[in-house]
Amino acid sequence: ELVKGDDGWMITAPVQDRANAFMVDRILQAITGARTGALLENVAPEALGLEPKPVASVELVGSKGTTSFEVGDRAPVGWHDYLRDQEGSIFAVRGSLSSELGRKPDDYRHPGLIEFDLEKVTEVRLKSGPGTLDVRRQPAGRWALAGFGAADPGGIEDLLVALSNMRFTSFYHAPLPSIDEPEFEIEIVQEEDVLRLVFGEVTA
Repeated sequence: ELVKGDDGWMITAPVQDRANAFMVDRILQAITGARTGALLENVAPEALGLEPKPVASVELVGSKGTTSFEVGDRAPVGWHDYLRDQEGSIFAVRGSLSSELGRKPDDYRHPGLIEFDLEKVTEVRLKSGPGTLDVRRQPAGRWALAGFGAADPGGIEDLLVALSNMRFTSFYHAPLPSIDEPEFEIEIVQEEDVLRLVFGEVTA
């Protein structure tokens, strides 16, 4: 389930996470770009991948109401998918609905590890076995290590840019034992929000 809010697209089921706006746009383009072809009559839905379970069931909710339809298999010949509308009529539809709507939920999740505004970050805390490294923003674009002195602003900004550019390569759906005893943690303070990253063991 994808819902558009004030902060953009979100996935609300089967997981709760930020959505990949690019992938959502692909879905919407596939739907709006589909062209209805021939009406198929006296054809068993099972033969078209619409029964017992379709490739995808779609419900679009907008300001003008709700529209729903189901997408079946790809036609063996021609660039068509089978579609059943909310009245139960079945059509051969030209487009790429089955390939776009048949993806796994994780394909629609935002790949970014963390999202923040570099200019609004006021503090960065790195926690590991030896202790905590606390870096705080100072006036005039300077940074300082708490309890020590000036920090290299270029090094801190490089760290923040690297964190903002990190991407997931896969999503785990069960807790990882190594996270219970993290190798290190990073906390990014942005105004009143604290963003926390926990890093477990490095895997091959």
